[in-house]
Amino acid sequence: MPPKRHLLNQSRLFKIRSRRRLAEVLGITSAELKDAIVMKHPYSERSLELYRGTTKKIREIQEPRGVLRSIHARLAVLLSRIEPPDGGFEKPFVSELFCVIPFLRR
Repeated sequence: MPPKRHLLNQSRLFKIRSRRRLAEVLGITSAELKDAIVMKHPYSERSLELYRGTTKKIREIQEPRGVLRSIHARLAVLLSRIEPPDGGFEKPFVSELFCVIPFLRR
């Protein structure tokens, strides 16, 4: 069965205007969302050494912690369901989808 796809304006993320609605879409409580926003150390950090032949490359990895991990997973699912435009993603896509950012910074 092919994955569920829909247009941007039919996404559950489209034009979210409040933290309460964002928490509802993400499947978490408003308190968990607030905790994720004010978290002091939201990511665990580590280094990964990659080798190609004789070349060594160090890559810094940041993994989300706690409720932030489930938020990332839910966002990945919701974003993967959006049908990409024919020409690829453009700036209006990002600005329309993430109009919730001002609510997170309050």
